[in-house]
Amino acid sequence: RVALFHELGPAARVARLRRQVRRLDTATIHRTRVAFKNFRYLCELFQPLLPDSSPTRLRAMRDWQSRMGQIQDVEVLLGEIECSVRHGAVSVTSVKRLHAALAQRVVLLVNRFISTADRLDQFKPWVGESPRAARSK
Repeated sequence: RVALFHELGPAARVARLRRQVRRLDTATIHRTRVAFKNFRYLCELFQPLLPDSSPTRLRAMRDWQSRMGQIQDVEVLLGEIECSVRHGAVSVTSVKRLHAALAQRVVLLVNRFISTADRLDQFKPWVGESPRAARSK
């Protein structure tokens, strides 16, 4: 049961997308976040059936997902500022410092996420036992 959950389902997709994450391409982080959110929701739904699926682990999953979400939030805000400038709703000079501060914030958040990106491994359904042992269940 658990092996199928990981190898054929959302966990495998998240792992594949995690390998594609690039520091300079925040869209790769966003795609990983969306896939991870689906995986986390399934883990919450099947919590009684998954080994080591404790409230603590689920909270850690939510926190890891939030790191990616913070990046997306700032990216959306930057996009809105750029769109407003393009459409003449605001002047470049009036938002220059804000834009620079937000761009710096994205770099900080991305670096913070990248430093914890390998935590994904701790969320595999079989953590605490080998994949082979999980497969035999």
